[in-house]
Amino acid sequence: MHCTSSHQPPSSSSHTSNDNNDREVAPFLRTLRTILTYESDDIIRWTPDGLAFEVIDMEALTSAVLPHYFKHNKYSSFQRQLNYFHFLKGPQGNCYIVFRPKPYMAPHTTPHTSGDRLQL
Repeated sequence: MHCTSSHQPPSSSSHTSNDNNDREVAPFLRTLRTILTYESDDIIRWTPDGLAFEVIDMEALTSAVLPHYFKHNKYSSFQRQLNYFHFLKGPQGNCYIVFRPKPYMAPHTTPHTSGDRLQL
């Protein structure tokens, strides 16, 4: 079952992605983007609409993925960071909606569209 979102992403024309903007993005968000790009879709993946990501295998995420990228392997710490950056928890509980309804709260971390999916 896939997580879905009724939120609409911000316009792609209002945000650009380049090396200069990446320097302004919080390290956690850069790492999350890397995880979603390079780790197995059997563990964590974008939803088909690109508006959210979902954790498929929490055990693999905590035992293999998190320790590779962070100094911990605790899902609660990962979740705390998601909450800090105003990710919205989806209805199934394993999914996080990337779009934040108040972009002024984290102006340099607001996602934008690139192709057919959101980018952090």
